[in-house]
Amino acid sequence: MLSMLGSCSFETTWRERWWDYYDRGVNRIDEGDVDGAISDFNVAIGKRFRDQFNARMYGMHFIRQYFPHRELGIALIGKGEYEGAIQELETSLSQLDSAKTRHYLDEGRRGYLNETGADQAPPTVDVVSHMDGEVVAALEATIRSRATDDFYVSEVSVGGERVKLDVSDREVTFEKTVTLTPGINRIVVEAVDLTGKRSEKVIQLMVDRAGPVISIVSPENNSQTDDSTAQFRGYAMDDSGIETFLLNGRPADLEYLEAEGYYRVEGTFSLAPGTNALTFEAIDSIGNTTSGMIQVSYTAEGLAYLLPGSAPVLVASSSAAGAFRAALRAVMTGAVSATGDLRVEVTNLEDGQVTPLKDNFLMGTAESLNEIMRIRVNEEPLKTLPGKVIWFSHKLSLAEGSNEVTVLARDTADNESTVSLSLTYERPTIYKPEHRMSLAVLPFGKLAGEVSANGQNAQEYFSQGLFDLQRFRLVERQNLDRVLEEQQLSGTQLVDKDRAVQLGKIVGADATAFAELTERSDGIELRVRIVDNESTDILFEDSAFSTAESQQDIEFEMLSLADKITRAFPLVGAEVIEADGLELVVEMNTPTDLREGTRMILYQEQEVVSSKTGKVLGYKTSVLGDARLGQSIGEGICLATVIGETLSGDGTIETGYKVFTR
Repeated sequence: MLSMLGSCSFETTWRERWWDYYDRGVNRIDEGDVDGAISDFNVAIGKRFRDQFNARMYGMHFIRQYFPHRELGIALIGKGEYEGAIQELETSLSQLDSAKTRHYLDEGRRGYLNETGADQAPPTVDVVSHMDGEVVAALEATIRSRATDDFYVSEVSVGGERVKLDVSDREVTFEKTVTLTPGINRIVVEAVDLTGKRSEKVIQLMVDRAGPVISIVSPENNSQTDDSTAQFRGYAMDDSGIETFLLNGRPADLEYLEAEGYYRVEGTFSLAPGTNALTFEAIDSIGNTTSGMIQVSYTAEGLAYLLPGSAPVLVASSSAAGAFRAALRAVMTGAVSATGDLRVEVTNLEDGQVTPLKDNFLMGTAESLNEIMRIRVNEEPLKTLPGKVIWFSHKLSLAEGSNEVTVLARDTADNESTVSLSLTYERPTIYKPEHRMSLAVLPFGKLAGEVSANGQNAQEYFSQGLFDLQRFRLVERQNLDRVLEEQQLSGTQLVDKDRAVQLGKIVGADATAFAELTERSDGIELRVRIVDNESTDILFEDSAFSTAESQQDIEFEMLSLADKITRAFPLVGAEVIEADGLELVVEMNTPTDLREGTRMILYQEQEVVSSKTGKVLGYKTSVLGDARLGQSIGEGICLATVIGETLSGDGTIETGYKVFTR
C-alpha cells in the first residue's frame, strides 16, 4: 500500500534517519529553535541531499515534501547569516522550483543588501510595447515593460496594479493589460528594488475611436453634369493624422492646412455616360476608416436631378441645388432621420442587424442647408469640419446581446436630427463558454489538521480568480459539493491525483484542479496541479506562498496563481493546411507553445455579409467536432488528430477548416 506522509510528526520512533532529522528540524524552526533546526537540516542534507516532492523513505512510504536546503536557508535568515541563506535557497531552487523558496530567496537577498549597503541606485524602467504619445484604436492595451537594477528588481506595477514577479532579478520583463478611455490616458509603470528604491516611467496613450471626418464641397450627390470629368473638392480632419485619401481607389491630392488644422482634398474623376458611382475613403494613421459614395450622372443635356417615380427636373443654376436637397430627403429610406433642413443617415449598418464582431465601425453622413455644428454617437461627441455635407465614422464596442445606438446631428440653425438603431452582438460559437475546456476545482486538501480561515479564504480567492478570468468552463460548485459529500473524502484524499481524475470524470469535467495546502507559522503554501481526466497527464503544476500577514497579500497571491494558470492555456487558433482522413496538419495563427495533446475545436467559417453595403462584416462558425494537437513538425506547424464523431456531413475534413483551443 502506498503511503504519502507529510513533512512533520509522521513517526514517533527516533532512529537517526534523514527524515527523522528533517521532521525535527521543521518542528524546531516553527517553535523558534533556530540553532537546533540548522543542526538537524545539515544532518538531513548529509544523508539525503536533494530537495524534492514525494521522497521515498522505505518500501511504499514517502514523505510528501522534503526541502532541507530551503528550510536551512530560512533558518539562516533568522540568524542573520544572509550569504549562507542565499546559497542554500539558490541550491533548493536549482533542484525544485517552489514559490516559498522564491519568497525567502528575496528575503535573504534583501537582508544582505541592507546589511552591506551595496545597493546604491534605483531601478530603471522602459515601456517596450508603446511609445509615449502613441495613438491607439482599442479600449485596452497590453503594456509590456522592462525594468533593470544594479542588483534586484523585486516589485513592479502598471497603472497602479501590481504585477506578480516569480523572483527578483537584475532585469525583469512584464506585462499588464489596462483599460483605456477615449482621449488621453496617463499610464504609470513603476519598479521597486529589494531595498525599496523606486522609479517610474509615465507614458500617455491617446485612444482614437473615430475615423476621419470628411466635408464634401463638390460634386453634390445625385447631381448631373455635361462635363466628362468631375472635380472633387473637400476637406478632411483626424486627430491622429490622415495617412491616405482614396478617390475611386486612387490616391487624391492632400494638403495640410496648418492654420485650420485639417486637410484640403482634391482630385479628378473621369465620367462615363450615365450614372457614375464615385467612392472615397480616408484612412488615418492607425487604420480607422471613413468611406462613402456619391453618384454623378454624365449627360449633355445640362444639370438635372432625377427623383424616383418622377420626370427629370432641369436646374439652371447651382442655387437650386439646396431646394432640391429638401425634395430629395423626402424619398430617402433606411436608417435615416430628417428634421427641417437637416438629415442624418447611418450608411453601413441596419436597424436590427446581427453582427459577430464586438467592435464595429459605424459610418454615416449628415447633410443640411446650414453648416453642421455637432455630431454625437451615443452621447460621445465627434469632431466636425466646416461644411454642409459631413461624412463620419466611429468605432462601437458592443456588449453581448442587444445594443441601442443613437446618432445625433445639429446645424448652426439649431436644427437637430437623430437616428437610432438596434445592433445585436452575437459572439461566435467557438468563443462561447460551452466550448471552453471544462474544469473541476476541488477544495484544497491538507495532510494534517483542519483548513484555517486563511486557507478557506485562499480557496475562495483562487476559485473566484479562475471564474473572473473566464478561460475555463468551471463545474458548478453545488454539483461538485454533492459528489464530494457522497464520496466522503478526507483532506488527504483530495491531494491524490487518481482520486482527482475519478471525481473529475464523475462531474463530466475535461480536467481537474487539485491542490495541497500547507499551513505553518510563517504562512500558507499551496501546490496546485491540473490533470487531464482522459489521458491522466499533468497539464499544469505550480505553487503559491503567502506570509498571510494580510488578506490583501493572500488575495494577490491566489489571483496571481489563477492568472498564471490562465496564461498556461492560451486561446489560439490554427488553419487546416493538409487533411488525410482524420489526420491533419495545421498552421498556428500566432506563435505559441501549446502542449502536445491540447484539446481543440474543429470548425468551419462562413462569411457574414452586410445586405446594405455588400461588405464582409465577420464570420459565423459551425462546430464540426473535436481534435487533439500532436507534435510540432516545423515553426508554427503541428500535427492534429480528429477525435470522436464529426458533424461535417460525410465526415470529410477539408483544407481551410479551422481549429481553436478549448
